[in-house]
Amino acid sequence: MLPLIRRLLAPEGELWLFNQLPGWGESATALGFAAELTEVLADHGLATDDPVIADLSSGTALCIRSRPLREPMPLAGSHAANRR
Repeated sequence: MLPLIRRLLAPEGELWLFNQLPGWGESATALGFAAELTEVLADHGLATDDPVIADLSSGTALCIRSRPLREPMPLAGSHAANRR
């Protein structure tokens, strides 16, 4: 799904991702997840800011803002990809 999202995002567009899992008892767990997610987003042409992690009364929450890193890659099966 990320290739499609990356393709549809305007050059100045942003993708905001929020997550809160009951098992995150501490910020370090959320930070590890944020590092993995940042790598996945970069692999799909999205740059990220430093994650925002908050310890709330309901548990630890995470927010990552990302935006296009470079020109969108053509989707597999698209006309642009078939012309190569």
